[in-house]
Amino acid sequence: MGTKKRNAIYSSKHYLSKTRIALQVVKKPRMLAYKTNYFRTKKIMNISKGAKIYIPMDVEDRGVRSPVNITLLQDVHYRLFIDMPKEKYEELKRRLINHETVFPVYLGHANMRAYFNYIGEIEIKENNDNEVELLSLSRAEQIKNLQQGEFTIIMSVPFDYDYIEKNDRIELSQLANVVYHIEPIKVKLAIAPQESYKIVKSPIEEQLNKSLVFI
Repeated sequence: MGTKKRNAIYSSKHYLSKTRIALQVVKKPRMLAYKTNYFRTKKIMNISKGAKIYIPMDVEDRGVRSPVNITLLQDVHYRLFIDMPKEKYEELKRRLINHETVFPVYLGHANMRAYFNYIGEIEIKENNDNEVELLSLSRAEQIKNLQQGEFTIIMSVPFDYDYIEKNDRIELSQLANVVYHIEPIKVKLAIAPQESYKIVKSPIEEQLNKSLVFI
């Protein structure tokens, strides 16, 4: 599942550009806040308003401690719905079932290891109208109004990148406001009905007749 160039997965030529993902937050995560110290060992340390501090050579080896507030999420539980080219889908399915990965799966930081589990396949069909019970997260512009339920808007989430093949770099090209919710919400969508999908077959019974949108 790897690639010769580190950032080539963002290229429009990569199969992931043809992959669609819908994301459901299954349970409300708990938050744990704590303080720790980071060590800064570089000779020059930037501080506010462009000012800099020079670290003397005699403290360079042990560094300068910087107190930092850190917030961790506990009991995080997401569910992904993935639609991708068939040949890659079969490989992904096999890897998920057998728990085969090239690199460890983690959430944000490499020491926050994540467990994943393959649940099964669902069958979806295009919605006949745009008043739906939405299971998955969406972009704010995809929703016209809320009819029932609760959600939060998370502002300016990085959403898309342009791949610069010449120097194997990526540049942020799109920010989006995300409609975040735990329980399904009843909404009127601002997108065409064929851009949202109703779940008509699923190994999880409570998903039936609920809808999702790919973000």
